Amino acid sequence: MKKNLCVLLVPALVLFIVSGMFLNAEAPSKKVGKLIGKAESALKEKKLEKALEYYNKALAEAPEYGPVYYGIARIQAAQNQFEEALTNLNKATELDAEHAPTKELLINVLFQLGKQAAGQKMVEKSNQMFENLIAVPGVDTLKPKMYMDALYNLGNGYGMLKNLAKSNEFFQKVLDLPGISTSDKKLVLQLLYKIGLNYYQLQKSKESYECFEKMILMPDAETENQQLFVTAHYLAGLNASLAAELKKSNDYLIKFLAQPTASEQLLPLANFLIGTNMMTELDEAVDAVKKDAEKDKKKRIAELASKSADIETYLNKALELKPDLEPAYMHLGNFYYYSGDDAKAISKYEELIEKYPTSPDVDGYKRFLEDIKKSVAVDKKK
Repeated sequence: MKKNLCVLLVPALVLFIVSGMFLNAEAPSKKVGKLIGKAESALKEKKLEKALEYYNKALAEAPEYGPVYYGIARIQAAQNQFEEALTNLNKATELDAEHAPTKELLINVLFQLGKQAAGQKMVEKSNQMFENLIAVPGVDTLKPKMYMDALYNLGNGYGMLKNLAKSNEFFQKVLDLPGISTSDKKLVLQLLYKIGLNYYQLQKSKESYECFEKMILMPDAETENQQLFVTAHYLAGLNASLAAELKKSNDYLIKFLAQPTASEQLLPLANFLIGTNMMTELDEAVDAVKKDAEKDKKKRIAELASKSADIETYLNKALELKPDLEPAYMHLGNFYYYSGDDAKAISKYEELIEKYPTSPDVDGYKRFLEDIKKSVAVDKKK
C-alpha cells in the first residue's frame, strides 16, 4: 500500500480545532451559552478536563442541543477516545444533520476507528467504520483524501474476507474518482493489478486480462512500476489464454519473456502456455482436416505441424526449466505424431507413462500409444 495512504493518528490539537466555530445556532439559554463559552476558552488554553467539565454542565442544562455533544466529542477525540467520541457525534448528527464541523469530526473519528480496527486484524469492524465514513453526506468534498483512503481500505478489507466482487466494487470506485488517472498513476497501477487478480480468482478471465491490458497500455506504466508492468504481461497472457484469446495471450507472453526482469519462477509457465496455445490452434486445424473428405490427410496434417514448429521449442524450454509439467509431454507427443515422426511420438508417450504411472489420464496415454504403434505396424506392412 502506498505510503500516502497510511494515515497515522491525527494529533490531538488538530482533531478538536476544526475549521469554524461549532455554534451555528443560538444556544437554548444564556446559561448554556456561557458554559459553552467557558469550555471554548479552556480549550484554547489546552485545558481539556476543564473544558469537558463545562460541556457536561451545558449538557445537563440542554440535553437536546447538538453542539454540546459535538464539543464533548472534540475533547474525547483529542484524547484518542474515539469510541466515546463516535457515540456523541452520532447524537450530535441526530440532532443537527447539517452541522458541517460535526460531519468533519465524524469523518475523522470513523477513519481513526477504521484504521485501528484494521491494525488489530478486526476486518469486519474496520469495514463497518469505513462504510459508515463513506456514507456521511458530502464526505467526498469535505474530506476527499479520507474518502479515497476509506474506499481503498474497503477494497483491501473485503479482499481479506474473500469477498472479491465487493473488493473490486470499492477499488473501482477509487479508479472512478475525478482526476485519479493523472494525479496518481502508481495508485492506478496498483488498483488495476488488484482488480485483475480478484477477477482471476473469480474465474472471470476476460475481465482479468482486460485489467492487465489497461495496466500495460497506461502511459509511463513501465517507469512508474517496472515490476508490476512486467508481471502484468504474464497475467494478461495467462488470463487471455483462459478466455480462449490465444493469439492475444501469446503476444503478451512473448513480450513477457523478452523482458530482462521477467520472474524466473514464471519463465517455465510462460513457455508452457505459449506452446499449449499453439498446440490448441494446431489441434483445431487438425480436426478440420480430419473432417475433410479429401485424401492425403496425414500429409496435410504434417504440413500444418511444420508451420507450427515453435511448439516444440517452447514446450521443450518449459520442460528444461520445470521437468514436472505433465501436459507438456503429452502435447509434445501429439505434436510429433502430427508431424509424422512416429518414433519421437512413441518415445515421448513412453516417457510420459513412465514418469506419471498414477496419473488419472494414464489409461488414455496408454491407449493412444498403442494406436500409434498399430499405425506404424500397418505402415510397415504396406
